[in-house]
Amino acid sequence: MASDGARIPGMALDVLARPDVWRLVADRLPLPSRVACYRACRSWKEAAECDGFDLPVATVCCALARGSARRLCEGAASTGCGQRARAGEVLSLCRRRQRRLPPTDPYTWVKLALEGGGGCGWLLRGALRIRMAPQDPLACELRWGGLHLAAVRGDAEALGGFL
Repeated sequence: MASDGARIPGMALDVLARPDVWRLVADRLPLPSRVACYRACRSWKEAAECDGFDLPVATVCCALARGSARRLCEGAASTGCGQRARAGEVLSLCRRRQRRLPPTDPYTWVKLALEGGGGCGWLLRGALRIRMAPQDPLACELRWGGLHLAAVRGDAEALGGFL
């Protein structure tokens, strides 16, 4: 508010778009909501990009959690379109989980992408940029704790803190 009590248009949006505030907000949002914020507002998009957010990987992980990405990737891989390599990586990720129930949490798919298995492709590079707060191992579909997350990210400092 201005000194005379009048509202300053866009002030709340300006504050939310600051990178330090964005991190606080984004860390508390589920991944689908972060994707929606990225698409809803240019300022949030810029703040998310400064934070390293990877929209294509986040979108794929959300779609996999809903169960819809695999069909799209199978179609893309069979048509020979320009996204064939990316579709192949997603299909490879799906095949690694084929024998188990597919995860329903998008962050679980991000963690599976962090495990690699397909080299250093775009999924792994994007997953490394998506910020995730360590969660309770009992709440995680993979039963991962902070130690697991630090190990797959290669964060030696965080690993040292656990040991």
